[in-house]
Amino acid sequence: MPVIHAASQQAKSIVELRLKRARCAGMEDHMAEKFNHAANDSPRSGGSKTTGPVVWGVIVAAIIATALWLVLHA
Repeated sequence: MPVIHAASQQAKSIVELRLKRARCAGMEDHMAEKFNHAANDSPRSGGSKTTGPVVWGVIVAAIIATALWLVLHA
């Protein structure tokens, strides 16, 4: 009986090891997929990067338009 018990324990540990490796491999794939981007490419940083230059452009255009209007109508 001890030989059969030892063999079943070994088979059980092999199965557990394979399951653990499969879980680890799945996590590695998930982590690689999740963090496959540049350091400054976060989802929250995109809006401010595109909106900022547009807002400053509008401000500069408004200042120029105001200055021209004052020069022409003064």
